[in-house]
Amino acid sequence: MFLEPTRLYRLARQEVLDDGVALPLDRCHVLREGDDVTVVTWGAMTHDVMRAVDQLAQEKIACEVLDLATLSPIDHDTILASVSRTGGS
Repeated sequence: MFLEPTRLYRLARQEVLDDGVALPLDRCHVLREGDDVTVVTWGAMTHDVMRAVDQLAQEKIACEVLDLATLSPIDHDTILASVSRTGGS
């Protein structure tokens, strides 16, 4: 069985750089840098998360957004480093 997030079809359009180099799938991609809180997203929720952090930015809350390329393997090192930096006391 394959479940496909059809709500993502044509949801957003953007230019895609095609330099022939594949993005690594074994680590997170930092979609936005921030110092206040880390938000981890994956797949279909990424668009919703980016809208939410845009709203938080208006309230002066700087979110770092990490996009998981895969769930297995998961990039624990990047997630823990981000949470350590944004969640400090």
